[in-house]
Amino acid sequence: MKKILYSLAILMVLLITQSSFAQLPSSLKVSDGSNEYWYYIQNGADPTAVKSGTTYIPSEGLDKAGLLITSRGGNGSNQVYGYVYHLVKNNDLQLWKLVSNGSGAYYLINKKTGNKLALGTGATTCLGTDAANCSDLFYTNTDGNASYEVKLIGDKSDYVTIKRVGSTNKLVALTGNDKKFSVFEAAVDEYSAPVNEAVMKSEKAWVFISENDMKARPFPQLSTSDTPNWNTFELVCSTASVNGMALTVKENAGTIIFSRAKKDITKDEQLWKIIPVEGENAQVYIANKLIANRYLTYSGKDFIFLSEPKPFVIKNVRGDEMGIMPVEEASNSGGINGFVSLSTGGTNNPLAIATTITNYAGTGKFVPAVSTSVDKVSKNDSFSVSVENGYIKVWGTDAPFKVYTINGQEVNGKSQLVKGIYIVKVGSTSKKVVVY
Repeated sequence: MKKILYSLAILMVLLITQSSFAQLPSSLKVSDGSNEYWYYIQNGADPTAVKSGTTYIPSEGLDKAGLLITSRGGNGSNQVYGYVYHLVKNNDLQLWKLVSNGSGAYYLINKKTGNKLALGTGATTCLGTDAANCSDLFYTNTDGNASYEVKLIGDKSDYVTIKRVGSTNKLVALTGNDKKFSVFEAAVDEYSAPVNEAVMKSEKAWVFISENDMKARPFPQLSTSDTPNWNTFELVCSTASVNGMALTVKENAGTIIFSRAKKDITKDEQLWKIIPVEGENAQVYIANKLIANRYLTYSGKDFIFLSEPKPFVIKNVRGDEMGIMPVEEASNSGGINGFVSLSTGGTNNPLAIATTITNYAGTGKFVPAVSTSVDKVSKNDSFSVSVENGYIKVWGTDAPFKVYTINGQEVNGKSQLVKGIYIVKVGSTSKKVVVY
């Protein structure tokens, strides 16, 4: 009889544990002694939202959308905060793994430090005005024993809530003031009620993005002093006539005119160079190929080009969409006040700062204008080659071209190609290109 009761007890524990694990998105894997899976934890705030007093309605969504839980790199006194994706280096500060605590909950461990996400008085500076004191804020600690319930929001979403085991009606969320964002415990009276779509769009929602999936998103190809890599910035818009158009600039008698136009990578006015700021993880300088020896600059009122560069920040807002913001509008904690945006009127409109995301408000996708891995086999520059979404395009000639694998096998150059190195040949001239 005792054996039967013991077996039943074990079965109940297994069922409860399996039930808890089943709350995770199917794509989310738990690390163990044999396998490690690293994730960016991105805030799910709706960037189109405005402030509201209702608990589940997103507040300041534009500021918080897309920010990642980021470690400051130390132990104990280092508050965890919300920051934009590190374009340049130190991404390990933004990567976390889930490790089971054996009871259906998980430890969150940072890749760079090996420390656990913890709650308490270890944070010496409280950046968030919504937090009563430092004990409401998260930090990293080698001795942290806090574990978390990761609960899927609905059954058709990758968004989750993160709840610290032992907390009462509180969820991990972002709070902030003056563009500085902290990770803290937010009171949620309705936590026991069914979690609805409004939560999925709030600063209390999170999405785990695998290390490789984040790298695959259309961040710009960065340039160096030796290697310029050009990008187009294609607008994302619900208006079909605008969606996919490229951000364009022209200069007329010393006056800069920004506009949108049909994408054409042969036009210098659509090509943008993104240069990392030395010593910064997320700040960049932006230059246009047409406006030589000058950099895009925000004066506080207007966008102009000057010889002395001023930095911008590029933020992943939601999915594949990116936003560009002047560093004057972004604190060193990665928050934002507004995106660089084309206004909603005619084609030739100046750039402005958008405080909400609407049809024309500045989100888009960076697309490499020319493959960053093109090597010229011939010194004849009679044509150029670009790669976009696996398709090879040849510019500067109407002559037919052929495409070969690195082993010399001809392939259909008009089809979408798998990743690899190819030779593009026009007449007697050949160029090597990498499809990535």
